[in-house]
Amino acid sequence: MKFHVEGYCHGLLFPVTPKNQHMTISDVQLIGKKIAVGIVVATVPLVILLGGLWLIQKILTNQPASQVSTLNLK
Repeated sequence: MKFHVEGYCHGLLFPVTPKNQHMTISDVQLIGKKIAVGIVVATVPLVILLGGLWLIQKILTNQPASQVSTLNLK
């Protein structure tokens, strides 16, 4: 059983809206902005991590091979 108090339904994480109320353009814009910010917040650390790993791999693998000098004794 759920109890309705001040427009919110206890036990749910979202407010209960009447059936005759629809989303406005500003609501859709707000949701779009939140989704865009979420994508950026998730992507930036991933790019930093992958860029760091790529840079470390490049630094460690592109070192010139040390030349071994041979001494010819006659």
